[in-house]
Amino acid sequence: MMKIFHRRILGIVLRAIISFGILIFLFFRIKLKSFLDIINTADLGILLFAFFLFLVSNILCFVRWQMILKGLKINFYPLILLSSFSGGLFFNLFFPSTIGGDFLRITDLSLRTQKTKEVFSSVILDRLSGYLALDFIIIFALLFGHRIILDKKIFFIVIGFSILLITLLFILFNNFLYTKLSNFLSLFKNRFFSILVDVHNCIYQFRYQKAIILKSFFISLLSQLIGIGVAFMVALSLNKLINIGYFFLFVPLIGAITTLPVSIGGLGLREALFIFFFGSIGLSRDFCLALSLLNFVFILIISSLGGIIYAFTLHLGRIQHH
Repeated sequence: MMKIFHRRILGIVLRAIISFGILIFLFFRIKLKSFLDIINTADLGILLFAFFLFLVSNILCFVRWQMILKGLKINFYPLILLSSFSGGLFFNLFFPSTIGGDFLRITDLSLRTQKTKEVFSSVILDRLSGYLALDFIIIFALLFGHRIILDKKIFFIVIGFSILLITLLFILFNNFLYTKLSNFLSLFKNRFFSILVDVHNCIYQFRYQKAIILKSFFISLLSQLIGIGVAFMVALSLNKLINIGYFFLFVPLIGAITTLPVSIGGLGLREALFIFFFGSIGLSRDFCLALSLLNFVFILIISSLGGIIYAFTLHLGRIQHH
């Protein structure tokens, strides 16, 4: 157990080094005075409105998770679910990508419900719903806005992400692939693989919950569209009127890539991606970095609020739901 703990700590330290290493590298490649001038000219009123939209987006994500849990026959007091969800937001700050928050949600709610496989399945379905909405927006934006994309590498990134997502959905919900995968995993006499089979069974059975799947997708779609609007409003607060089509293409891609567990909370990686994508349309590194960091400030505030909510609602774990 100690070796596993030490490996996890080492992994977190390495990812923190990657995050801050990327940030330091990026700051050396910008003009600091220009960057600070851009930040100082930000319109506070527009930023506050953008933050409100970001808050609404997170509320929608909570509603989506609650809906999926009900579909898996897990009914709990909304405040208890809010506690786990808020804790997940907070832990996303300190662990790679969204893995830390998802792990917290699974662990916390599993202890309260004793339904580990169902809770695990709910988090996977929650993430899948978000990724599906991301991919839908990206493809739709690419179909109507491909003329504004000058860098052809973006097309390959979109195609690669779409193929990966479609393959995963087929494995989870296709009867033939489901049977093959279950038979394959059953060959391993291991507790971990046994849990995977149980989780996969939960997810596969969820295909009959078509109403919840559709509602979840539309909530995800609305949440992602709001996220795009937030980034656009932040750019607007910095006195830049940029073609919103670029935000429909770039923001979902950045969101998808930053879920990779290579940095802490996506920090550093997100900023590099903002510079890569928005820099490809001629925006300065100074502006792209300011745009990304202001978006991160919203994440920081919401995650900190999540931590406060989680700390004040921990005692609810002792309440048994009938």
